[in-house]
Amino acid sequence: MITAYSSSAGTTRLQDQPLHIFAEDADRNETLAKHADGVEEDNLDRNATGFVFGWRSLCELASRFGEGGWMFRGQTACRPLLAPIARPGTRKNLSEEKPYDSLSARDLFDEFKLRARPYLSSPPTSDWEWLAIARHHGLPTPLLDWTESFLVAAMFATTASGRKANERTMVKHTAVIYAVRGLQERLLDENPFELSGTRLYRPPHVTPRIPAQQGVFTISGDPTQPFEHENLQRWLISSGGCFNIKKMLDVCGVNEAAVYPDLDGLGRHLAWRYKWDRVHRADR
Repeated sequence: MITAYSSSAGTTRLQDQPLHIFAEDADRNETLAKHADGVEEDNLDRNATGFVFGWRSLCELASRFGEGGWMFRGQTACRPLLAPIARPGTRKNLSEEKPYDSLSARDLFDEFKLRARPYLSSPPTSDWEWLAIARHHGLPTPLLDWTESFLVAAMFATTASGRKANERTMVKHTAVIYAVRGLQERLLDENPFELSGTRLYRPPHVTPRIPAQQGVFTISGDPTQPFEHENLQRWLISSGGCFNIKKMLDVCGVNEAAVYPDLDGLGRHLAWRYKWDRVHRADR
């Protein structure tokens, strides 16, 4: 059943769909009721676990994951969980997209290793470490990014907040937080390019971004197949709630300056604060 949870109005049943909805108050529940029909109609992920409005409801959801070894991934839209190296549009020419090619992907990785050494104070000791560094600096790889922090995942999910949603697109453009646990960890002697099945990789802190983001990865023997798991949960966040969540995450110190601890992250974060008139000059 679709269930709306409200701190002030109790529980309201909306519609016979396998979705839990966390709402801030009775007005939100009424709004959700108007748009419940649009969940399937707008072609969202029909396996979604639930739907969230606002900061308080996000905190209520976070309390569900306080224990149990969960890891999380935030996305600004519902898209298949494909590794970056195999996503549509990663390879193309002037007339069409080109499909994933394992040999070209390996050539790309080898080129990165060849050129990246002057920028590294401590060279990686394995292809696993090289992949982690490459991924955290924007190279398409077979690694899919996750985090052990629910709030960091929420930050990535709300990165594109601020977009307006009309009645038709209110549900269509939701962000999403994925949660999963129970994955098989990679073995020390496994080759990342010769895997069978999916593995969890917990990288050493070979770049400052990994501890800042509490980053972990999944990797599959076939990166063209979207990540799936029997324990995978999908929590949708309304576009209308994303901006408030992003502001509150900033108050909590979870922002781009924190998860990208370098000048690039600081610059993007301050640009966002300036855009929304959140830069305040210190008292003189």
